[in-house]
Order: sequence, then structure tokens, then C-alpha cells
Amino acid sequence: TSEEMLASILKALEGKTILEAPRVSRETIVSTLKDHTKLIQEIKSDLSKITDRMTIVSQEAAENRISITTLKEITNKHDNDINILSKISDDFKKQMNIINERVDDLPFIKTQFKEQKVFLEDLSLKFHVHVSELTDFVNKTNKSINHVDTKCNETLFQIKEIQDYV
Repeated sequence: TSEEMLASILKALEGKTILEAPRVSRETIVSTLKDHTKLIQEIKSDLSKITDRMTIVSQEAAENRISITTLKEITNKHDNDINILSKISDDFKKQMNIINERVDDLPFIKTQFKEQKVFLEDLSLKFHVHVSELTDFVNKTNKSINHVDTKCNETLFQIKEIQDYV
């Protein structure tokens, strides 16, 4: 390993004490320089791999941000649609109440009103089913956004860790 290699280089560079000062042989110096060169090549290779991985992670983070933005836009549109449908439903209820008051006076209108009431109740039921489906979709979309956002934040944290490491 690199640590063992560095330890052996340090030991070799201590030299042999034949004279007053330690002497390091030319072969030891050449061998040490070769070992240093190998270590530098390994570090350069590792740095290249880390740089490639950071590029990939950065691209994934950018793609995730685009997905989050798209999902937020869709969610906002669905929220707006639900609000519009709720207002329409409230308007229908008000109209039904007004018609209810007038129907009591006229039997013919009362018969027509009953038919319209059934129609509007059916429409209201369909509306509530639709609102429920849209609400479920919005909730699922929000969960997806939160999940993608979490993954994006994790990716950005990993990039920062790699950058701090490099």
C-alpha cells in the first residue's frame, strides 16, 4: 500500500551511519525517487478518477434540479386547477340553493329541478372524485419532489465532501 511504501522510503532515506553523519547511497536515492514517482502517478490517477466522478455527480445534480423545477410547476398548475374547480363547485351549490327556494312554489319547475339536481349531484360527485384524484396526484408529486430534492442535497453534500478531500 501507499503507507507501507512511504514507510520503507523513510527508512531507506535514514541511511547508514558509517561516518559521523549518515550516508545515503546513490541506489537508495534512485530507488526512493522511483517510489516517489510511482506514488505521484497513483495520486494523479486517483485525482483523475475523482474529477471524473465529480463531473458525473454535478451533471446528475443539474438534471435533478431541472426535474424538481418541472415537478413544482406541474404541482402549482394542479393546485390552481383544484382551486378553480372548488370555486365552480361552490358556485353550483349557491345556484342550487337559489333554485331550491323557487322550486317550492312551482310544481313544474320542481320536477325539472329534481332532474337537474340529480344531474348536478352526479356532476358534484364526479367533481369530488376528480378533486380527490388530483389531490392524491399532488401529494404523490410533492413526495417525489421531496425525494428528488433530498437526493439532490445528498449529491451536493457528496460533491462538497469530494471537493474538500481534493
